[in-house]
Amino acid sequence: MVEEVRGLAKERRMFERIKAGFPVDILVTGGAEEIKAESLEVSAGGMSVVSRRKADVGKDLKLWLNIQDKRKPFYTQGKVRWVNSSDGNRFRFGIEFDKPEFMGISRVLY
Repeated sequence: MVEEVRGLAKERRMFERIKAGFPVDILVTGGAEEIKAESLEVSAGGMSVVSRRKADVGKDLKLWLNIQDKRKPFYTQGKVRWVNSSDGNRFRFGIEFDKPEFMGISRVLY
């Protein structure tokens, strides 16, 4: 999140973002809506993904990150914080994890 202070942008993110592309399986909590997505960036605090299906801002999510390290998918939970349409058929959205995920996200680095 960026906050403007006297004409200068001030970065409010707490964790470094890493560009990483891997499949993400998403289940919108409170329903049976499943979303197949691809990660774009990831950090210990959250991630951005792109998908053909949209998730509404504020929705709680269950996430299975299919990190390409030949291990089981990494499971975590989060909430949709923002949504953009990249074109008419794809949506990019930001997810904030419920708690920082240092150990699970470290798998992206290896």
